[in-house]
Amino acid sequence: MSKYQYIPTNASQPLPGRDFELQTVEFLDDAASRARWDKVEGRPGLASTEKDGLIPAEAMQKLEEIEATAEKLDALADVDAAPPPAWLRPPTGYQRSDEGWSSSSTCLFPPSSLCMTHGGVLRYCRTHPPFSINNAANWEGAYYSPSHRAGKDFYIHFLVFTNDTCRLALSAFPTLSLREGLEATGLVGGFHCLCQDAGDIEGHALSGTGAGDILPMSLWDLWNRPQSSPAAMVYDPRLHLWVDVYLPGNDGIGNYGVAVATVDDEIAMRTTLQRLGKSMMNEADLAIALSGTSPQDTDIPATAGGHADGDGRRILSDLGLEDKGVVRGCARPLWG
Repeated sequence: MSKYQYIPTNASQPLPGRDFELQTVEFLDDAASRARWDKVEGRPGLASTEKDGLIPAEAMQKLEEIEATAEKLDALADVDAAPPPAWLRPPTGYQRSDEGWSSSSTCLFPPSSLCMTHGGVLRYCRTHPPFSINNAANWEGAYYSPSHRAGKDFYIHFLVFTNDTCRLALSAFPTLSLREGLEATGLVGGFHCLCQDAGDIEGHALSGTGAGDILPMSLWDLWNRPQSSPAAMVYDPRLHLWVDVYLPGNDGIGNYGVAVATVDDEIAMRTTLQRLGKSMMNEADLAIALSGTSPQDTDIPATAGGHADGDGRRILSDLGLEDKGVVRGCARPLWG
């Protein structure tokens, strides 16, 4: 049973400056109390003074700052998220039973029933047994060694063979090429692996989890995933949000070992995340998502993931979020 309990919350991210209208009214009221507005024609210069009956320079400068930021926010509202890649679009022939997927740190537990339609024929994989990610027979590629999986995303495929059999297989790639005896493949889901050993952390959900092990809350399938790409994300049932494991790079994407962005322009980063189908987490939701992480104050690292605090304790949340920082992307679930 998961240690998390779903608690509905308003996870929408308030934009900076949502109180611009209030700020503007306050500054105009302040300016009007010291100036004769009936004499103002056009936009006075910043050198205008209260004595001349014009808008005070301080208030005028603040109004210009508000106007400039408002223009950026208007542009942000017009940003459309890029369409998901073709491999993320659910095929009409993929169905599963309601209980969905689950996992331990090294083993995947498929739903009791899976099916895939190919060529108008319904192919079933009804009772696929649990399968270990440390077993070479379950892989299309040499990723059965934990050291090869650390900090990476992997994909679960449904394979249909020419002898009318089917099974599940793992791969480091979202698409697979056909080979002799393999009639068809279909992407089913995926997961992300821990980048560095969690170590023994008393009371921590990931205590003892090793590098290359599955982050259980990163497990997704085509019907249970974020609206964005699910790569390097975990689901927080308390927030009903998918959250980035790593702090973002300049392109808004967080990956293990990649340089962390220096966010000088928050609105620009919001725009970048929005193009990825994500938004920036607000402080209240971020505090919940980071529960279980090191209580020590830590600096934002130069690269993402795998760090420890001054006492050698991994900077890792119960969900698997790496590092701390006020800028982190999130996405709503695909359905609801």
